Amino acid sequence: MGRSKSLALCVVMVWALAGLILTGFASAARTSKVVAHGGLVKGHLIAIAQGIAISPKTISFVITSKPAQMVKVDWSVVCDRRLATPTVGDSGQVVASESQEKGGVFSATTPVSRPLPLTIKHPTACIVNVYGTLSEHGTELVKILQN
Repeated sequence: MGRSKSLALCVVMVWALAGLILTGFASAARTSKVVAHGGLVKGHLIAIAQGIAISPKTISFVITSKPAQMVKVDWSVVCDRRLATPTVGDSGQVVASESQEKGGVFSATTPVSRPLPLTIKHPTACIVNVYGTLSEHGTELVKILQN
């Protein structure tokens, strides 16, 4: 193979690799979607984010602050799934969906990122609440993400 053909082949391979890498970054950026975000409530140490994740595969949150410090995190997730066939419940009412809630509280140092549980397999939607209470004054941002 001549030198110019070899160089041309290398250039084509580099461009192809660059295209694959950029495509990977673009698809990675699309997989995580910010469902909600919130900052500090004026005059307080608490930031609140509340949102609805539609047909999520995963749910997570991220809390950042300046300066980095301890934050008390209080979270809740309520997921709902429509039933294929509505049924009659114990009270005699028609039940067209099922839902379940989970929540928790913990403390960590910012930045903190954690997955949250899907309370039902294959939910139609999940309502997510995340509260972050700082230990001292600063700035804070809470983001809820879904994939």
